[in-house]
Amino acid sequence: MRVIIVDDNDYIRSLLEYLLQQAHHEIVGQAATGQQALELCASAQPDLITLDMSLPDMTGFEVLPKLHANHPHLKILVITGNNSEHLRDEIFELGATALILKPFDLKSLREAINSLSQEGEDASS
Repeated sequence: MRVIIVDDNDYIRSLLEYLLQQAHHEIVGQAATGQQALELCASAQPDLITLDMSLPDMTGFEVLPKLHANHPHLKILVITGNNSEHLRDEIFELGATALILKPFDLKSLREAINSLSQEGEDASS
């Protein structure tokens, strides 16, 4: 899968890049802001985007519906530290495909990515 990583934390972006590359996914870009994510997504045509909900220029709640509207087949894996049920419901209503809570463990991340990869393979079969 072609992946864009969106997080304002350099360490998290690097960790996600490493883990995704180990799982044989192609990183087509990284973004530290919502605006960068929207621009990069338009040009790079990813299959998956990992999206932190806490970005410096706009919230994930602003970015998520724009990504979903402009790229309806894009898989969006939201990564957040907020575990409220209301927030989870809203994230999925706005177009998220999957959710991982921070702090996440590597097993959870791998399982979410593998599940999303499998969905993509099933859809193309």
